[in-house]
Amino acid sequence: MTHEIQLTSYGYLFRHTTGLEEVGLEIHSLIKTKTPKIEAHHYPARTDAHFRRLFGVLREYLDALDTGRFNYRPGWGCAMCDYRESHCRQWSG
Repeated sequence: MTHEIQLTSYGYLFRHTTGLEEVGLEIHSLIKTKTPKIEAHHYPARTDAHFRRLFGVLREYLDALDTGRFNYRPGWGCAMCDYRESHCRQWSG
């Protein structure tokens, strides 16, 4: 899912700060058309599997930082990155 890390992070922060479990989560997107509109995308509450994946990703990221490894994780920002044609290709193997 495109927003899994973001939504699970929000779910964790909500639970940690309020002591409550979220009922669901939403992403609101501004659609830039002639007549702009806002779309709401609804997602269910996070499960234990979501949190295991989130903390697994965070652990891998921290371990990579500690050992000086680069973990190639392409995303939306890659299209605008100055390193996409040079360093990033070398780092990703």
